[in-house]
Amino acid sequence: MFIQLHALTSYPSTLLNRDDAGFAKQLPFGGATRTRVSSQCLKYHWRNFDGEHALYDMDVPKSLRSRETFWRRLAQPLIDDGHPAPLVRAVTFALKERLLSDDKAGKRDLKTLIDPDEDDDTREMIDTNQVTIFGVPEMRYLRELASGMIEDAKEDFPVFWQENGEPDSDTVRDAADAMRDISKRDLKKNLKGLKLASGLDAAMFGRMATSDVLARGDAAVHVAHAFTTHAQESESDYFSAVDELRRD
Repeated sequence: MFIQLHALTSYPSTLLNRDDAGFAKQLPFGGATRTRVSSQCLKYHWRNFDGEHALYDMDVPKSLRSRETFWRRLAQPLIDDGHPAPLVRAVTFALKERLLSDDKAGKRDLKTLIDPDEDDDTREMIDTNQVTIFGVPEMRYLRELASGMIEDAKEDFPVFWQENGEPDSDTVRDAADAMRDISKRDLKKNLKGLKLASGLDAAMFGRMATSDVLARGDAAVHVAHAFTTHAQESESDYFSAVDELRRD
C-alpha cells in the first residue's frame, strides 16, 4: 500500500534550517526562488515532537543516533560492570570495525587500545566519524556479546583482572588476537543485519549515509523537501562587536 500526503503548514517568521553557508535553503520553482525546508529538518521535528500522538508515547525505545554510541552504550557500561578496561576497549573497537567496515580490526590498533601510550586517544579511536543509528535491543545484544568474549578470555589472560597488573608484549598481542576473533558460527550474519537502520524512528525514517562506510537504511516514510508557496524575500543581516575598552 502506498499513501501519499500533501500538506500546507503555516510557520512563524523563522529560519528553520540553513545551508552550508548559513543562509536559508532555497529552491527554484515556478519561475521564483522559494525558501526550502529539508526533509531532515521535518523528520527531526517529527521524531522528537513532544505532545499528543508523539512517536515515543508508544513506549518503544528510541534509536541511538550518535558518534559516541559505541563508547557510551557499549564500552562504558561494561567497564562500570567491572570488566577490564583494556579488553573492553579492544573488543568494542573490533565490533565497531566489523559492523561498519565488514572487516576485522587491525592488530596494531587493538594493541594500542589494550596498552596505550600517554598521548594515545583511545576514546577517539572508538568514536565514529559519522552518526550511527542503532536500536536499544541491538546495543544490548552487542554488550552481551562483548561481555561473553571478555569472560571467555579470563582464564588465558588473568593479568587483566589483577590489581596493577601489567601485561607483557606477548600477552598484549595474544589478547588482541582474541578480541578481534568475532566471526564464529552465525555471528557474522547477525552483525551484518545490525547495519540496517535499527529502532522505531530509524525504521520509519531511514538512515542517509554520506559515504559507503555506514549502510543506508531504507525508510517506510519517504519525505520530500518542502518549499514556500511564495517567492523568497531575504536579506543578509550583519552585526558588529562592540570593543568595550575602546568605547570606555
